[in-house]
Formats: sequence, structure tokens, C-alpha cells
Amino acid sequence: MRQLFSDSPLLCWSTASGEETDLSPCVNMGHSHFWVLWVWLTHVKNAYVNINRIMSVASRLSEAGHYASQQIKQISTQLDQEWKSFAAALDERSTILAMSAVFHQKAEQFLSGVDAWCKMCSEGGLPSEMQDLELAIHHHQSLYEQVTQAYTEVSQDGKALLDVLQRPLSPGNSESLTATANYSKAVHQVLDVVHEVLHHQRRLESIWQHRKVRLHQRLQLCVFQQDVQQVTDCFPEPGICLRQAGRWHKSLT
Repeated sequence: MRQLFSDSPLLCWSTASGEETDLSPCVNMGHSHFWVLWVWLTHVKNAYVNINRIMSVASRLSEAGHYASQQIKQISTQLDQEWKSFAAALDERSTILAMSAVFHQKAEQFLSGVDAWCKMCSEGGLPSEMQDLELAIHHHQSLYEQVTQAYTEVSQDGKALLDVLQRPLSPGNSESLTATANYSKAVHQVLDVVHEVLHHQRRLESIWQHRKVRLHQRLQLCVFQQDVQQVTDCFPEPGICLRQAGRWHKSLT
């Protein structure tokens, strides 16, 4: 009985502690989310084992007709409510951590590829053969689609994460453990990453567009030169024309 009274308030306090509801530091540590989540799940597993043990003891004491059955029932009910509230808060925390992890991972991948993409968009001269130009244009377009896809994923994941962090509380959640969580720092941090990615995406698009124009202009020049050559090939050489004209003149005189 003494163990029940000593354990239950401690567990209730640990689940209701406001310190546990401030999730912004964990959101800001997107690169170490796996470690943070693993530590939390370990603590939750231990707490769940203790709660089950306490609830089992409380049930046995009540069934045995303990003189403090009413108080035991009250404590076990409170503990059950606190645990459910904590489990809901943990579910929200895990969701935000997972979303933050995906966003930061994709953002880091995008930013780490910027230099290589810039080099691929601008390096090398312009091919002189039409077939090589067509291949270069196709490769250049594929590169644009790759960059655009990577940027779109980061942008969408960032927006989804911001929507969760800035989501207003519904009336039914005003008493939840996460009701007082302050995500303002996390919001600013996510916005900083989004703006950085956007800046590099615009720079990449500018470099890509410049080379695209040059490639297409070179292709137009090749087409023009090919057309000129085809027209030229339809006419005989000037010397042949002069000799033929001379023979016609003699035949007429």
C-alpha cells in the first residue's frame, strides 16, 4: 500500500510536468532525432511497465477488500487518466519529431547537392553537332527536373511541419499536456532552412536557365547552318555554271 502511494504521485507528476511538453528543442535537433526518439521510447517503456505494475497491485488490493479501496480506486483512476494524457502527448511529440527528421534530412541533402548542381548546370562548352546538342538539352532538362523534385519535397515537408507547429489548439485539447508547448523557436528555425533552400533553388534556376538559352540558340544555329547547306547543295558550283553558260552561248551564235 505504501509503495502504491509513493509511486503513483511521482508518475503522475512526471507525466504532467510542463518541462516535458516543450518540444521545440527536439524539433530543432532534426539531425539527432533518432537518438532523441530512442531515449524517449525507452523512458516510456519503463514508465508503462511501472504503471501496469501499479494498476495490477491496485486491482488486487481492491478485490481483496482493502480498507482503503476507495482511495486506491481514486489513485488508480487518476493514474490511468494521466497515462492516457501522456500517451497522447507522446504521440504528438513522436509525430513532430518524425516530420522534423524527414524535413531536415531532405533539406540537408538538397543543400549538400547545390554546388554539384551548379557545376553541372554551367560546366563545359556547347556541342557543335546537332545530335550532341539534342542529348545535352535532354540531359539539361533532366537535371532541372531532378532539382525541382528535390526542392518541391523540401518545400512541401517544411510547409507540413510548419502547419503542425503553428496549428491552433482545438477546444478539446486546451487541457492537454502539449497545450502550453512553445514552438516559436522551432518555427523560426524551420523558416530559416526553408528560406535558405529557396535562395539556392532560385540561384540554381537562374544558372540553369542561362545555359538552356545558350543550348537552344546553338541548336537553332545548327539547324540554320544545315538548312543553308541543303540549299547550297541544290545548286551547282559557280565554275560549272559559267562553263555551261559559255557552251549555250556558242551554240546560239
